Amino acid sequence: MKLLRLIWDLVGTEFGGRQLQYDMFYSAAQHVADMRLYRWYDWAKGRALVERILGGY
Repeated sequence: MKLLRLIWDLVGTEFGGRQLQYDMFYSAAQHVADMRLYRWYDWAKGRALVERILGGY
């Protein structure tokens, strides 16, 4: 029961709602944050990981 109350406090109360909004808009609007991640992501390392994973099959 204590676990369920804790979960409710995190997602269902005013505190949880404010925390969610803070987390969503702290760095920027979602489309701005997505553009930053896309720009800064190491695509060569990502491709190498995919190739390594798929090469094993």
